[in-house]
Amino acid sequence: MSNIDNEKNGFGQWLRQQRRALDLTQQDLADQVGCARVTLRKIENGKLKPSKDLAHILLEKVGISEPGSMEWLSFARGLADQPAKSTIPFPITLRNNLPVSMTTFIGREKEQTDVINLITMHRLVTLTGSGGVGKTRLSIHVASSLLSEYPIGIWLVELASLTDPALVPQHVCATLEIKPEGSLPALEALKNYLHSKKILLVLDNCEHLINASAQLCDALLRSCPELRVIASSREPMGIGGEHAYRVPSLTLPTSKSNLQIIQGSEAVRLFVERAAASQFNFELTEDNAPFIAQICQRLDGIALAIELAASRVKMFQVEQIVALLDNSFDLLTGGSRTALPRHQTLRALIDWSYNLLSEEEKILLQRLSIFMGGWGLKAAEAVCGNVATFDLLTHLVDKSLVSVDREHGSEVRYYLLETVRQYAHDKLAESEDIIHLRNLHLDYFLKTAEHISPELYTRKMPFWLDYLETDYANFHAALEWAQESDIEAGLRLSNSLYPFWYIRGGGRKEGIQWFEKYLTLSTAKQDTTRAWALFNYINLSSSITLQKLSSIDKKRIEESLRLAQELGDHACASRVLERYGIQEMIIGNFDAANDYLRQSLSEAHLADSDRLIGNATYRLGNVAYNRTDYQTARKFIEDSVEIFRKVGDLSWWALALNLLGLMSNDQGDWDTARSYFDEALSLALESRDRPYASVYLLNLGLIAFGFGDFDQGIFFLNQGKELLIFEKSKSINRTSRL
Repeated sequence: MSNIDNEKNGFGQWLRQQRRALDLTQQDLADQVGCARVTLRKIENGKLKPSKDLAHILLEKVGISEPGSMEWLSFARGLADQPAKSTIPFPITLRNNLPVSMTTFIGREKEQTDVINLITMHRLVTLTGSGGVGKTRLSIHVASSLLSEYPIGIWLVELASLTDPALVPQHVCATLEIKPEGSLPALEALKNYLHSKKILLVLDNCEHLINASAQLCDALLRSCPELRVIASSREPMGIGGEHAYRVPSLTLPTSKSNLQIIQGSEAVRLFVERAAASQFNFELTEDNAPFIAQICQRLDGIALAIELAASRVKMFQVEQIVALLDNSFDLLTGGSRTALPRHQTLRALIDWSYNLLSEEEKILLQRLSIFMGGWGLKAAEAVCGNVATFDLLTHLVDKSLVSVDREHGSEVRYYLLETVRQYAHDKLAESEDIIHLRNLHLDYFLKTAEHISPELYTRKMPFWLDYLETDYANFHAALEWAQESDIEAGLRLSNSLYPFWYIRGGGRKEGIQWFEKYLTLSTAKQDTTRAWALFNYINLSSSITLQKLSSIDKKRIEESLRLAQELGDHACASRVLERYGIQEMIIGNFDAANDYLRQSLSEAHLADSDRLIGNATYRLGNVAYNRTDYQTARKFIEDSVEIFRKVGDLSWWALALNLLGLMSNDQGDWDTARSYFDEALSLALESRDRPYASVYLLNLGLIAFGFGDFDQGIFFLNQGKELLIFEKSKSINRTSRL
């Protein structure tokens, strides 16, 4: 027919039916097509015919596959009958098959925004991440928020139960209720159906069918310009146009955080809500908050693991759950009966990922579990042997079993989530490799520590302190293993870590404990390693107590000096004699102190060590200063300043400058004193020697008070106090990581 009777309202009535089938209001559709609601109302009432452009947009929005065809445009313009029913897209009333969540979606505001922005810009966004991190929940939640953007449909395609890669296209057809005609392949049927439709597919759990999923997405996205796909997989598909987005763990507090910070953590919020579902009166309190925070930390913020742990509150107190997490694979069971089998226990969850690995990847993953707190590429190659190739490590990163850390240290570091590390370590324990791997680990970190130790007395000290801080969990693990395998290596490692423990004041007590263990275990060994260990132990313990040596410690330092002299270790002898001189100076016996320190200086020259010559020279100046012999003291201290400047020992250089400042202050030359204290403070801050920096700030404060500048004096004193508080918190945090 050439004209449509407005009273019958052919296109308007049809448009109203399609809009209602899409569950859209007039305002919704008007907003989507960019016209006024009154305009749309007139079109639906038959009082207005849409323009050609508006007709094209309206037809597209309600799902017509060929909105630009003459048949449909003529129908919309009131110039022809409605085209044949067979050309109406199937089935417009089923807009989505997204499941309704039975539990609250916790947090993830940033991730939701990120994924929505990405799917707007890219046609394939793959959510990657470790098992149980929440990829499926996030993809479904994002898709639900986009329903109004895809009125034709958003379809969740669940691949977890599918095992045959060849059946992926048929499975997608079945989800969309597409029935290929005759012998038409399922992929071709999908292309035909999706060709010009604006549809969002959510492909869930692609990792075990990664090649088939990649081929499907590549074929569909090339043929269907309006199609977009959100996929979830433990590794990216690796095809053109894909944007991989790694889903992070839930945000975590520390166990030292206050209640408000703990409350705001996504991981804690999830635990508390799921725990309350298991035990109706469960709530977060001041008493249980640190334990809940610790549970969430131990489980790396992995959503599924936290939910499994929360379900145990009906049987255990949270304090007990913390203790039981050492056997987390036995504790974290009993997930939802309707969940996928691999989501019902923590072990099954990781089994799923592990079983998808090649044999070489499995071996590398097991061997990487020997590391604690992460590792660098060189460490992996040295410890894990010829299987530790960069390609294999990359595969494990891509498959979300190894995580990447770009925030700590000067190089890219890698680490295993603790649940994955426990699992892989259990596998390693079943093999014959574990003792060999532990020995390789010990050897690598012993050699590393012995290389670094001398550098801690140079201008490179801040860099190497950071390195040791970052990798300290591995050094700690090496010390633990050496007790069982190689006492001599343990003692050497303790000696190499001594300057780190000494400089990082909070580590001195731990260093003392390790020296006590290894000195007890190595009593039969009489060598320079033991001589140094005895000295280092005494130096650490006396630096804490600042008291006279006990009778036992006197025997230990006497043994250290005897061994050093008998074995010709002039460097060790110099340090021990320096220690004797300090002890005599503490009790005011300056003549004896001077004698010991001159012997120390002589041994330092025999050792040809500028740094030790500087130490003994500084100490001699300190004795002269205590005798108020400023002329002699200044000569010694100025000489030591030049030596420390030459070797780049920032801490001792600052100490010497500080002593020059004290002498100038005593003699009333406050301007010079302030200059020395300023320079000492600058060096201490450069070396991050915060305890001594606080001392230099105190001295600057006292000088300011002397000049009558009370505001400046108070400022320096407050700055010094803040540095001490910061150093104490660093010590606590370092201890909590162990």
